[in-house]
Amino acid sequence: MIKRLWQRLFPRHVWLTFDDGPHPELTPRVLDTLRRHGIKATFFLRGDMAAASPAIVERISAEGHSIGNHTFNHLHLPELTRDEIISELEKTRALIAPHQHDWRLFRPPYGELDDKAQYVIEELGYKVHKWTVDPRDWDPESRSQRWVETALTDIVGQRRAIVVMHDVRETTAQHLDTFITRLKTQPTLFKRL
Repeated sequence: MIKRLWQRLFPRHVWLTFDDGPHPELTPRVLDTLRRHGIKATFFLRGDMAAASPAIVERISAEGHSIGNHTFNHLHLPELTRDEIISELEKTRALIAPHQHDWRLFRPPYGELDDKAQYVIEELGYKVHKWTVDPRDWDPESRSQRWVETALTDIVGQRRAIVVMHDVRETTAQHLDTFITRLKTQPTLFKRL
């Protein structure tokens, strides 16, 4: 009884985030699912993918989702020079800036940064947003609904969970509805970064 009252008064906060898109076929399916559930999410877009699918970038923005920078080519930032890092971010910013609510959202590819990359990113005015839950929807071992179970298990112990998923994976588009439906059985507030 006390636990239920506590959960109702202080629901879990969950941020759904998607990396690596937009994908021409899968991202629209992800967007359809989010719309059905009335959820706003954050999409960290690759510049090369955004350049190939500008109408989907427009749709993401028009439907009220946040858009963040995920570099142009999804390279390991610690392996790049300062100028290469700047180029990766600035080329992507030029493509997605007209559609962003807050251009400072950034997620490094693979979540990897070294001191040099961190300094350049901060110098350019970006705020790094990583994740607290990785259901590994990208991993062949976690395909099908296995990633859903992993995500739900990892979220249970957190009052504030940032979930990373990939809108370029069939399994994500296919099972996102199941994931959200099951997550909604608990007191949860969905947010966007």
